[in-house]
Amino acid sequence: MRSLTISGLLALAALPQLGLSSALERRQTSSNTATVDLSKGRGSPKHLASGFIYGIPDSGFGQSPTQIPDHFYTDMGFNYARAGGAQMSEGGWVQGLQAYVARFNSTKQNYLTSRKFGARFQLLPHDIWGTDHATSTTAWPGDNGDWTDYDKFLNQLLGDLQSNNMLDGLDIDIWNEADGSFWSRSQDQYLQMWNRTYKRIRSSSAFKNVPLVGPSSAGQPSTSNSWWVAFVKYVMANMVVPDQWTWHDEPGDVANDHGNWQTLRQQYNAPDNQVNINEYAVFSQQVATGAAWWISRLERYNYIGLRGNWLSGCALHDFMASLLGKSDDNSCTAGGYVPNGEYQVYKYYNLNMTGTRATTTGSGDGKLDVYATIGTDKVRVLTGVNIATGTWYITINNLSSVGLPTSGSLAIHTYGFVDNGHYGGVSAPTDRGVYSHTYSGNSVTFPVYQTNEDKNTAWTFEFAIQCQHYTLISSTWKFITVAPIFFVLLARLCLVSASGSNIFFVPNFTPWGGSTNGIDGALNWMGWPNDGNNKAPKDGKSVSVADGDKSYTNWLGNKKYMAPISPWFFTHYGPEVDWSKNWVFPSGSLIFDRWNEVLQKGFPMVEILTWNDYGESHYIGPLKNKHTDDGASKWSNDMPHNGWLDLSKPFIAAYKNKDTSVAKYIEKDQIIYWYRRNLKGLNCDATDTTSGRAPPKPNENYFQGRPDGWQTMEDTVYVVSLLQSAGTVIIKSGSNTVTKEVPAGATLIKVDAGLGKQTFTLKRGSTNVLSDTSLMDITAVCPCGLYNFNAYVGTVAAGFSDPLDGSGLASLTVGLHVTTCQPKPSLGTNPASPTQANDPPTVTNPGNGNACVEGAVADGQSDQCKCIRYGTAVSPPASNGREGCPASGLDDSYKGLCSYTCNHGYCPDTACRYC
Repeated sequence: MRSLTISGLLALAALPQLGLSSALERRQTSSNTATVDLSKGRGSPKHLASGFIYGIPDSGFGQSPTQIPDHFYTDMGFNYARAGGAQMSEGGWVQGLQAYVARFNSTKQNYLTSRKFGARFQLLPHDIWGTDHATSTTAWPGDNGDWTDYDKFLNQLLGDLQSNNMLDGLDIDIWNEADGSFWSRSQDQYLQMWNRTYKRIRSSSAFKNVPLVGPSSAGQPSTSNSWWVAFVKYVMANMVVPDQWTWHDEPGDVANDHGNWQTLRQQYNAPDNQVNINEYAVFSQQVATGAAWWISRLERYNYIGLRGNWLSGCALHDFMASLLGKSDDNSCTAGGYVPNGEYQVYKYYNLNMTGTRATTTGSGDGKLDVYATIGTDKVRVLTGVNIATGTWYITINNLSSVGLPTSGSLAIHTYGFVDNGHYGGVSAPTDRGVYSHTYSGNSVTFPVYQTNEDKNTAWTFEFAIQCQHYTLISSTWKFITVAPIFFVLLARLCLVSASGSNIFFVPNFTPWGGSTNGIDGALNWMGWPNDGNNKAPKDGKSVSVADGDKSYTNWLGNKKYMAPISPWFFTHYGPEVDWSKNWVFPSGSLIFDRWNEVLQKGFPMVEILTWNDYGESHYIGPLKNKHTDDGASKWSNDMPHNGWLDLSKPFIAAYKNKDTSVAKYIEKDQIIYWYRRNLKGLNCDATDTTSGRAPPKPNENYFQGRPDGWQTMEDTVYVVSLLQSAGTVIIKSGSNTVTKEVPAGATLIKVDAGLGKQTFTLKRGSTNVLSDTSLMDITAVCPCGLYNFNAYVGTVAAGFSDPLDGSGLASLTVGLHVTTCQPKPSLGTNPASPTQANDPPTVTNPGNGNACVEGAVADGQSDQCKCIRYGTAVSPPASNGREGCPASGLDDSYKGLCSYTCNHGYCPDTACRYC
């Protein structure tokens, strides 16, 4: 009956059979109940409690720095160390330079071991000074106002740290426990020492990124602790504030510390810098259940913690601060290490407790505490009692947050972390079995029995999440916009579970949204200059895309930044939808400028911001892709953007190859151009659908007439030449003509926009290499009666014909104030006059200038056509300079047809292809 021996999930009916004390059968109250709330995530685990002071072998005691195998460090998630050569026979600086060097070398070896595993390292200058050998009669820093010797010590120490490349991952703990036995002088002299040390270190640019931490006091902060009050007042008045506030809890309880510290800190307006309990737990608490209790406490308040070390001599520099035993516990140099029960808690904490931290509370009596995570497969609740026996309870709320029903039966699996003493080996937690609990009200409660037999045992309780109850919203954008971040992260976990593989999660979270926990990186969606409030820049309010880069990279730290690139932004929704958007961001040459910026900065990831519904005008793909028209056809019809994709291709190739120039990635000569079809001064108020109307809902982005930000747009034709060799580019915009000599590579040319035709030519010598006239004139006519600040993008040589299809034009005429606009594309044709009726088509030629408008293959003559309809003559579309051939598998009977139609912009892939 192993599962009934000491399980935290035993039925009460089984207790008499075990002869347990009636003291273990207390009723549940708030004082004996810890809680877990699965609906409130607290970011991804950082394993804040996985550090320790000393505990790392070095040659100072004849040990090998590598005598503890690497896996002991990696398995327990070792991430913070603290050392300075303590208890060596060489007494440090107070005994001379040779003794100082010995302690420095010990420290250096511990530093190198720590950094090998990515752990930060807190340097202890007081130990290198030699306070464990100093007495009240020894010279202490600043005695009789003389700082000469201490200044020499600081200069030596800082110089050695720099020359030995020990600044990466380094903290300097200015002086340890100056409120206790490691400082034999007054607090006033200590504060002078603090000030002097702080300013000396900060005066060196080499140490500008090295955190200075303290005061690492033996006592805890509170308004009733006069030593702490004096310290906080002094560092604030003299602007020598530590980068981490540090103190020790030996004994102590961070649950008490936290409130006391906040009161003291706020009283003197001290900054809310990171707290580091850089020594926690007395020796009797360094058992499995104590470790779980301390982990739970530290994680709740987001305090970093380093385990205290109660060993002496060479043992102080061994055993990972009492987490290991070995073949000979009395030998400085013996190997054969084994993990003890407490180590197994830290190993589980590191390797198993991944995903997202849940919100928890400890029991009201302070004796039971829990740390819970929501992983890709399970909820895990690590549980510890602070060295006591009895009965406690755990209530887990909001089970539906992990896909479970609000009532039913929940199978919980229990594991026990037994403890065989500080040197006693424990190979793994023990499986205590599975017990099913009925529950209702979206919560489950179960007891924890801490018996005499298991007084030092920690527990973990596990149960499966049920992702199948989730209906994930298909639009990631909408999901992130409307859902609490915790549920987005949980959805990520469910996707991981469903896919059977990891997901690199880079959502559009913002630096203003708080923590980066639970994400691998972030996308910056704001790829346009703006005012900081999702509109165009205004006087005194301008945020560049580069400003956004800086905000994101500072926020993300070493996590991946996905930089934005976008060509344009214009949106003009009105009465055709039940919401509204009507603004521009100044775009101009943004796509060219941004690509060059990206190449120079070498961001780790890049996204071209583009929606395939065309609503914000930053599309770069074909218009002819099938989609449902939500009204965007009003400004996207006849406005292709495929040229921006052509422009991007060599930049993409250069980016992938980490190159800063696109020149060698240009595969052919090409000219890309874009402009607006009207000048910004054109007044369309009389016919625009948004003019003279109140917003449909209060405070919406609904501006009357011209789009918000229209003044920031330039009346410019933008031209980018992609050339394999130098040439002459000639641009004619209406009556404006500009001629530029341009080199090989990518070059931007800007030309004042003029009404009329737009022509682009590339010459080398007297030869016209490329030349074309755009299908889109710049006019003084409001298209469909509307303001249209979208861009028309073309290429020379011309690209494929790209009209909107029927479904993509469905809302074009909705709400229009003019009757001359039809739901069809018109590029490449001379549309019939909107004010005159056209002659009806006929099957016989009526003469009078009519022409054939529909033909068919002549009877019996497969190589000849006959006309079956006549009508008003229509001029053919302009030639694009490209030849057409029959599609693959079709014979030459299509040759003449494809040659003509493809050359004029219509090249249906069912019959033809470009040669």
